Amino acid sequence: MPKVSIIVPCYNVEKYVSKCLDTLINQTLKDIEILCIDDKSTDNTLKVLRKYAKKDKRIKLIEQKENQGVARARNEGIKQAQGEYIGFVDPDDYVDLNFYEKLYNTAKTNNYDVVKGGLITKNYLNEKQIESDLNKKILKNPLNFCAEHCSAIYKKTFLNRTKLVYPENIMTGQDSAFLSKLAVLKPSLFINNEVFYHYVNRPGSLDSKTLTHNKVLSRIKMLDYKLKVLCETTFSSEKNRGLFIKKHVLDNFCYTFNKSFNNDNDKHLLFNWLVKANISKRILINTFGRRKTKAILQKSYEKFIQPKRYLFLLSKKRFSDGYRRIYFCGIKILSYKRD
Repeated sequence: MPKVSIIVPCYNVEKYVSKCLDTLINQTLKDIEILCIDDKSTDNTLKVLRKYAKKDKRIKLIEQKENQGVARARNEGIKQAQGEYIGFVDPDDYVDLNFYEKLYNTAKTNNYDVVKGGLITKNYLNEKQIESDLNKKILKNPLNFCAEHCSAIYKKTFLNRTKLVYPENIMTGQDSAFLSKLAVLKPSLFINNEVFYHYVNRPGSLDSKTLTHNKVLSRIKMLDYKLKVLCETTFSSEKNRGLFIKKHVLDNFCYTFNKSFNNDNDKHLLFNWLVKANISKRILINTFGRRKTKAILQKSYEKFIQPKRYLFLLSKKRFSDGYRRIYFCGIKILSYKRD
């Protein structure tokens, strides 16, 4: 049995996958298997993968008969993995050469379910590097593990026992949904800041700045998935419930909302989701605090609602003192008196 199975989902990445595989086949931990899942690429990706598979017997090539998406590719890798632990690497990223040795040795020390390393984001164009501070937040509360799924290894028996997989009906954001489910399963988790996963922010990735209509629909499915996890979970405290809502739901909503959209109607769809999701005044205040919540909603009003695009989100009330007050998601944001 290999110590670690490394799953690499591939689709049209002929320009990038070689650097990724070079860092994997040269890992200081030799007892690994590398599962490359080609998701019916239309460029020379498969040719590159076959070349590496011939060069290194630890590489297992899985050829999908049709394009089924990155979530299905990762789940197929989980199904076929023989390793004690499982790691995920995107084919345009790479890892330190001792990445899996350090994480595996840490995991074996106390039989951890999950061990997470550090992450460095590298801009593809100017090579600027930024080290993530997420690990500091996770040390304060494991519910903060809401991103960077590829920077960790996961015990295979834990994934099997909990039936944790990537939701296949979500095109973009399925990794975030995976971590939301992981967070509430309460795995034994350890942080190792000695080694790094290198995330390369390149043009044309799934997480692009401009969202198509299909990507917006996928993000809404992702948010629905997170709300379902929220509803099915009993948290140890209201504070933890509020933290989950903030980090796994509202932060994802805001992140999506700040993207560029091909169609203004798609922004309307997102706002409509916020209303249907019934993110109540109490939840918003418990998550952000009353003052910050009011500031966030007032800013949203000035930017999107005042131009009369999303007036359906408002409720107006007239009071005996002659004032009219406007409420947004149950929060008073304006008060005025008509002459």
